[in-house]
Amino acid sequence: IFAHPNSVRSFGRAIANRIEQISQENGVNVFFRDLYEMNFNPILSHEELQNANKGIIPEDIQQEHDFILQADLITLVYPLWWMGFPAILKGYLDRVLSHGFAYKTENGESVGLLKNKQMQQFITIGSNVDQYKEFGVDKSLNHCLINGLFN
Repeated sequence: IFAHPNSVRSFGRAIANRIEQISQENGVNVFFRDLYEMNFNPILSHEELQNANKGIIPEDIQQEHDFILQADLITLVYPLWWMGFPAILKGYLDRVLSHGFAYKTENGESVGLLKNKQMQQFITIGSNVDQYKEFGVDKSLNHCLINGLFN
């Protein structure tokens, strides 16, 4: 899942292309999802949220669910913007990793439903990584973007 508005000439795109190439060379079936190229709508509407609780899923989201269910490994490639995901990726995660699909609530706690899935992230940054480490930002990012999302 790739999220960068410069989907042709970005460092992230080069990373995503290389991942795709190596995966295919090793016989792995790849579903490449370029959110900008897809013109993905990142807006989770009130109506969609209410319908999801009734099991009514929009066709575009059902298609993403199908891709995720088929995947053994989910790879995210995106730039770090304002200490988080680009908005289009945040919207993708909000809409696709929905209640009843990616998790359920049991005894007031979230329980993950996407068992036996692995996830990896390639996050590009426009600054020196040592600056992030100096202020502890690397630990915060790891906690929020990696542990908080997929564990």
